[in-house]
Amino acid sequence: MSDVDTISPKTKTVTIGGKTINVLPVTARTTLDIFRIQDEVDKKIISEYVGLDQMVTLLTGILQKSDPSVTRDWLLDYTTFGELISLGSNKTDSTAENKAGEPVKN
Repeated sequence: MSDVDTISPKTKTVTIGGKTINVLPVTARTTLDIFRIQDEVDKKIISEYVGLDQMVTLLTGILQKSDPSVTRDWLLDYTTFGELISLGSNKTDSTAENKAGEPVKN
């Protein structure tokens, strides 16, 4: 059994558009939203354009927690399409780790 107080995500930063921004923690709700968007695009429920538009909104919210000056317009004006895709895909591969940096075992 793990002591919940010892679980903490690793600090992760990205440098995007000339800014270095902390991107953790990403809430469970946001992670589920990212998976939902990806699933809806894969199943052709929504278009890739709509999915990307929704992802930009989610990414803006994630980055604003650390740097309130990051807006949707800033993100679209100062990043490349590839950076947005990379940043969005990296949001779904984070795992909880304990203070020793080891994955939390259930």
